[in-house]
Amino acid sequence: MKVRELLGTSAVAVALVMGMANVATADDMSVMFNCGTYPAGKQTARDEALARSTTWIQSRVPYSQSACHANQFGSYRTDCSGYLSMIWGLHHSYTTSTLHEVSHTINRADLQPGDALNWPGQHTALFIGWADGARTMPRVREQAGPNGAATVERNWSAATAAKYTPIRYNGIISYNVAGDIGTKWRAMGADNSLVGSPINNEQPGAPGGRWQGFQRGNIYWTPATNAHPVYGEILTKFMNSGDEHRWGYPVNDESPGAHGGRWQGFQNANFYWTSSTGAFPVFGEILTNFMNNGDEHRWGYPLMEEAVGANNGRWQKFQNGIWYWSARTSAYPVYGDILKKFGTTGDEHTHGYPKEAEKDWAGEPGGRMQTFENSTFYWTPAKGAWSVANG
Repeated sequence: MKVRELLGTSAVAVALVMGMANVATADDMSVMFNCGTYPAGKQTARDEALARSTTWIQSRVPYSQSACHANQFGSYRTDCSGYLSMIWGLHHSYTTSTLHEVSHTINRADLQPGDALNWPGQHTALFIGWADGARTMPRVREQAGPNGAATVERNWSAATAAKYTPIRYNGIISYNVAGDIGTKWRAMGADNSLVGSPINNEQPGAPGGRWQGFQRGNIYWTPATNAHPVYGEILTKFMNSGDEHRWGYPVNDESPGAHGGRWQGFQNANFYWTSSTGAFPVFGEILTNFMNNGDEHRWGYPLMEEAVGANNGRWQKFQNGIWYWSARTSAYPVYGDILKKFGTTGDEHTHGYPKEAEKDWAGEPGGRMQTFENSTFYWTPAKGAWSVANG
């Protein structure tokens, strides 16, 4: 017979002898497997708790109520409450029914990363943030089983979360939000702001700057740029494409752009976003000329990151045209019927890069023209677009 089954049988026997109305689950009987014992009363910072929690995820610790896992943070039982005991740095491996000895109940609205959701006798999980704006679906890290299943991070449904009581470790230390970052955060609404509660302490960033992480965003600061939040899809793209080491620090808060989009300026680029296009950076001479010639109001939002073109040039596609750049020609847009003809007849590989923006052509009524390195394109309402080789 398996140990877990023995424990369940023992629980039933105790219940019969004591005349208990409710039978304790195997989780509560797993107190027999305390694994390590450590000094009581440890204070644990929220960022330390989150760092501890990732170690079991990275190691894919298998669930068991009768096994121990040891790492730099100690040896703890490998079930849900043992995992939380390790995260909080508790005296030993507690159970879901004894966690109340070292924690207290809090309001659901007050949950912060490092707190927990507990159902005594059933299950417990570490809270790390909200997965929805309504704050009904928590994102958790948990040792959930069945036997052998690895530690996971995932979202709970609102219905699941409603069964659990929010609790806070008595020895948890909240993060310090100070200086200009703290001033900005409190002006935004602190815990109720767009970025939510802090999930770490202020950190050094790329040379000369600082940043701090929050539930739904980061706040960045330098003496030259002051403090600004970055969040949502712009933050995701920013972090996945080089963060402040490549793009510099934000120089303004995220702002509304044309047609329901959003944009945010950084020292080395602007990031643009709409719900239909996602978020992309625009930088260098393409950004300079884009902004000087109508920006997203005229050209729409970027549909991709800047890409390598022929002969060491660059190009970037927007909703209403493609911008091309080379060191020989600078940056210019190509659009409309000229763009279609340019693209179907060899693009920059054949015609080279544009040397000017499209302009009026006096050769025929209503005519337009655009000169490229190797060709000149003409357009009229009657004929459409065609090209002539230069020279």
